[in-house]
Amino acid sequence: PHQVIGAYWPIKGEFDPQPAQHRWKEDGELLDEPQRRRIGLPVVDKQNGTLTFHAWYPGCPMEEDAYGIPKPKDTEIVVPTLLFVPCVGYGPGGYRLGYGGGFYDRTLAALEPHPYTVGLSFAMGFVDDLLPEAHDVPLEAILNENGAVWPLDKKTRKDDPCRATAVKKPPDLQAVWFVSASLCWLAAYLGNQ
Repeated sequence: PHQVIGAYWPIKGEFDPQPAQHRWKEDGELLDEPQRRRIGLPVVDKQNGTLTFHAWYPGCPMEEDAYGIPKPKDTEIVVPTLLFVPCVGYGPGGYRLGYGGGFYDRTLAALEPHPYTVGLSFAMGFVDDLLPEAHDVPLEAILNENGAVWPLDKKTRKDDPCRATAVKKPPDLQAVWFVSASLCWLAAYLGNQ
């Protein structure tokens, strides 16, 4: 089986995971036993208010969606096993702030099988008193330029019995490492500017 990372096209200063993902994809091809690794970018389903993920690769034909965000043009739908989610901000327990459209929350609530979810943000985006709303779906992990921020084990969450399972292990630690290393590199680079 091939591995699929779901990601996003960065906007408004969001961390850009694409170079790290491309490296992850290339490294899979160079293994002694090559692995087919794929990257999917979100495409808004306006009718359902959710996202589907379409295959993306460097040089892929792109077009703008209704919000002016580039999306793959005419590529197949892929189902991510690992999903990188942009975070404008984040708080305790793995909850994130986005731009308020609810696309990721609706998608995560409906996506089967449920991928391992990793939020990507910057440390300055931490909101200590962030209170999740009823529709908010927590992420399994959050990465920032300081490394990984892992939320509490979901077994301790009494308010959400349907997701009360042990914290899952990411399906591909190498992909998480590449993105984490990229965030750390970016922090060091920006600190030297």
